[in-house]
Amino acid sequence: MGLPGGIHQSESTKKIRCSVDHPSYGSRRIAVVLEREDQLVVNRKAVQRHMREMGIAGVRYPEGTHPNLSRRANAHRIHPYLLRGVVASHPNHVWQIDITYLRLTRSWMFLVAVLDVYARYIVSWALAWHHEESYP
Repeated sequence: MGLPGGIHQSESTKKIRCSVDHPSYGSRRIAVVLEREDQLVVNRKAVQRHMREMGIAGVRYPEGTHPNLSRRANAHRIHPYLLRGVVASHPNHVWQIDITYLRLTRSWMFLVAVLDVYARYIVSWALAWHHEESYP
């Protein structure tokens, strides 16, 4: 069975199979990657058909389960900001904390850093697999 442009199914199937190195890619993105990197123009629906025949599906979070780490839990109390109007006048006078999540290939890691506001120096940092772990 041939595809538009004289491309045989085996060649496009092989290319699509190589595109599954990125499990989050769906048919739209695979079609764009095939065109951009391999100069292979394939219809999105043809990519969908090949993916279905090969048993490949893009990985998605189920509806409503995507991690929203910026959303506050109702049980967590909001603390007042006690440093309003305070000027950091010397080292170790005011520290601040920053929690950042890092996207890995198949998971997340969390970076916690304690910063000295005056010196703009990282006093301490830690990595964790879960944002609710206790940090040293």
